[in-house]
Amino acid sequence: PEMLQAEFDSIVPAVGYKYNLGISAFTITDERKEVVDFIPAFHVGEAFAVQAGNPSNVSDPSEDEFALCGMRVGVQIGTVEELELDDSSEKCVEAGQEPIESWRWPMDMQAATALNGGRIDILYTDLPIVNYLEKQTQGDIIGWGKPVNFAYHGIAINKNDVELREAVRAALIYLMDNGIYSDIMKYWGQSNIAFEDESQVDTQQEFYENKSEEQILREKSIEIDSEFVANN
Repeated sequence: PEMLQAEFDSIVPAVGYKYNLGISAFTITDERKEVVDFIPAFHVGEAFAVQAGNPSNVSDPSEDEFALCGMRVGVQIGTVEELELDDSSEKCVEAGQEPIESWRWPMDMQAATALNGGRIDILYTDLPIVNYLEKQTQGDIIGWGKPVNFAYHGIAINKNDVELREAVRAALIYLMDNGIYSDIMKYWGQSNIAFEDESQVDTQQEFYENKSEEQILREKSIEIDSEFVANN
């Protein structure tokens, strides 16, 4: 297979005409399910990271809803964290506090570099990113507070390719049944987001088996719009 790198927010809209599938930290949302199908692969929370020692003295955002007010917060463009950060900033202003200073990047690693260099106070991202940064920086960047808003993350697949969707599902279950999935997750420091049971892979199956006629028509409309964009 050919592996292509792309900016996060460009992947899902291109699955089906530029990519057969997309693999990234895709939270499975109703909006995204209108565009692509998903095979769940992890159960992931959103998380925060700071420099070791928390030099900016950021309060625990998982305990204090106003902890990020007035702070320089790094976030990846196109993520649920970006949307939530905007909502949190509005709440700060409504409460008479300083708005959040959002620093946005196309890639999480750009935000992580800024955090490591002291350009931002805290990073708001997915738990796997924080796990990875803790391991790769040997503790120069650390998780801060408890993970929040756990949700399923999945592999995005072209809606027209049921065969590929089922092949991805079967491959993931094979990896789990043979201990390969858990070994991979452990190697990359991601055991805390790994599935414990293969039934978690099928959390979206009912959605695909019980689509209404209205859903199918809406998806067809989206596919037509995507083809138009691709060819113009």
